[in-house]
Amino acid sequence: MPEFIATVIMPVRNEERFLGAALDAVLAQDLPDGALEVLVVDGRSTDRTREIAEERGRGARFPVRILDNPERIAATALNIGIEAAQAEIVVRVDGHAEIPPDYVRRLLEVLERTGAEVAGGAVLPVGDGLYAQSVACAMRSPLGHGGARFRARGGSKREMDADTVAFPAYRKAALVDVGAFDVEMVRNQDDDVHLRLRNAGKRIVLVPSLVTTYHCRTTRVELFRQHFGYGFWKIVGWRKRGQLSSLRALAPAALVASFGLCAALAIASFPLIAGADWNGTNADRPAQLVFAAVLALSVLVAAYVAYAIILSCISLAVTPRPPGWRWLLAPPARILPDMQIAYGLGFWWGILRLGHPPRRRGRRAGQRPARSRK
Repeated sequence: MPEFIATVIMPVRNEERFLGAALDAVLAQDLPDGALEVLVVDGRSTDRTREIAEERGRGARFPVRILDNPERIAATALNIGIEAAQAEIVVRVDGHAEIPPDYVRRLLEVLERTGAEVAGGAVLPVGDGLYAQSVACAMRSPLGHGGARFRARGGSKREMDADTVAFPAYRKAALVDVGAFDVEMVRNQDDDVHLRLRNAGKRIVLVPSLVTTYHCRTTRVELFRQHFGYGFWKIVGWRKRGQLSSLRALAPAALVASFGLCAALAIASFPLIAGADWNGTNADRPAQLVFAAVLALSVLVAAYVAYAIILSCISLAVTPRPPGWRWLLAPPARILPDMQIAYGLGFWWGILRLGHPPRRRGRRAGQRPARSRK
């Protein structure tokens, strides 16, 4: 059996647009030929994802294996890769991310020098097309990433401990010790496993000078679903672990709650404003309810407009903009409310569901590896 210094695990599904560049970046790592193994764990893609992986694997410097992920979610893909990995260090790289040529080597050096169990770099969001470019700028803004250290490029260049990192290198034994990735976590599975690693006394190190390029969502619907899922699965993780993986999620939740509070206060003050008697005749009640609904909607619109104006003013100072003038057609300040409100709505939807994830059929494949015996 060949000896690999690391195994790169790539959970993918329908990534034909970006997988070629992602695999090229992995295969261009500045390591000796044959030092890495690359596991592409495909979630039953319906596009050319598998074909692209096979093409890139022919005659590559590092062996490329394609594994099947019948569950079609990242957590099961990662667990399948961990089970199959022949190296003691596993590195997660997504199919829409491009790592620099020295990425794996430097992360291995950090793990060896610091004794940490996890090490990862920073993320540079990029976009294909005007809308995606604005999304990338919004995600680079403090108003978009909420202070997450691995997204705050341009800050400190020194290595530091962090609560979570993107596309990290893991000691495989540490992952197995905490049960690896939770297959119920369709999203936020990395935040969840990092929380369990920290609670087990494991160390996570961020290397800000290592920057991975990440391709953003290209439509408003995709962006909304992504951030709604982030908020919802944050609550699922809270129920399962008894604590939030980070407090950053409370900000968009508070924003959405403030909108709801404004509407509730408007409805509650209706009798005072209109001088109506809520206990009056049944004939008056429909008109009262319609007026209350219109009043609540008006207050919500006014609150949103005020919020958007304030956010736009702050965004001009702290949010980067795409080059040229075309960013005016899709300004990042218009993207930020979508991200924040979608996250907050997902958060409260998770609260209403008491943190219970939606049912998924056949949750058998990709189960978490058994704990190592000590």
